[in-house]
Amino acid sequence: MDGTVSCWGANTLGQLAVPAMAPDFRASAAAVSGVSNAVEIGAAQNHTCAIRATGQILCWGSNSDGQLGDSLPAIRSAGPVMVLGLP
Repeated sequence: MDGTVSCWGANTLGQLAVPAMAPDFRASAAAVSGVSNAVEIGAAQNHTCAIRATGQILCWGSNSDGQLGDSLPAIRSAGPVMVLGLP
């Protein structure tokens, strides 16, 4: 394992960590830009998070209820964002 993360499926809420102009669905896996050295993944219906070996947590997708932990009021992310208040 090299610590890269790939996503596929729906992208209506940024679940694939690609810009808003990207397709709403991807049938094959594509690397998530900006995520490296991942050791653990947590995925839900509309967002995903990755923990790096350093302990840093990155999340992307829907943020309608603060799922991304970045304290921004955006509905969705255009890519991975760092969870605030953690290593």
